[in-house]
Amino acid sequence: MGLLVFATNSSEIIDQSYTEEVIKEGTVSEKIIILELDDIIMDVDDGIHASTIVEYIKSGLAEAEKRDTIKGVIISVNSPGGSAYDSLVLGEAISDFKEQTDKPVVVVMEDLAASGGYWVSAYGDRIFLSKQTITGSIGVVIEFYEFDELFDKLGIDAISITNTEGVNKRPENLEDPESEGHLAYKRLTDESFENFLEIIMENRGMSREDLLPYTDGRLLGATDALAGNLADEIGDLEDAVSFIQEEQSLNNPHVVRFARNELLGWTSFATKVNVLFNGAYSKNKVGVGMYLLPEEMMQ
Repeated sequence: MGLLVFATNSSEIIDQSYTEEVIKEGTVSEKIIILELDDIIMDVDDGIHASTIVEYIKSGLAEAEKRDTIKGVIISVNSPGGSAYDSLVLGEAISDFKEQTDKPVVVVMEDLAASGGYWVSAYGDRIFLSKQTITGSIGVVIEFYEFDELFDKLGIDAISITNTEGVNKRPENLEDPESEGHLAYKRLTDESFENFLEIIMENRGMSREDLLPYTDGRLLGATDALAGNLADEIGDLEDAVSFIQEEQSLNNPHVVRFARNELLGWTSFATKVNVLFNGAYSKNKVGVGMYLLPEEMMQ
């Protein structure tokens, strides 16, 4: 299914986070904006973009709330997920925007809208996806990397002193599923997972019983996502525009894309390195982040 043949014939710098590009000319008082969630969801300055992906989405929603001429928002999602916390921040920003403005937010899931990418998508009033979209991966992972042997070879060690009862400030034997440290982190992932389920159930109007078959972490194609009520229909940006046009009774919508500005002309590498190594640990030192990412990306 193709996109509308839109012509970009003008652009305007709104702020340092993004540039407003006209995609389809129409009545400027009937504006629909497109925001692109097209990166790992982390509020991290990568030195490449003028804003983090989280700042960019929140700025776009704030602009849409402020301007009466903006009648609806489309979020184009192409993300494998990211930080559980930042996924929640974006989801709540969408929820607050809808509550404050009563303007529709429509999600178009592109190539990939998995894990945290789906967490954010679930807040959409309508979710479109393509026949080739990969979504799902509903789950939470805390990943650790052990560098003991490497550190030993390099002569690197770390000495930690904790309070008397603070043994779990530096948990050991995490590979043992019965160890106290492993169980403590398991409780963290279980709690975050429950939050994930509650968000989907609330926004998609699903029961826990109906949702659970799709929450074992597997990736889902369009057929399964539709069967599980995780998306509404096959469609693209053109369909999303038409949906908002009908919902808002617009005659000739003016469609613009808020393009995230880059300081350099290449995609962030630093953010991805941060995801992989923020969870690195040895017996002497633990760093941890909780992520909503497909398991394949964490190996």
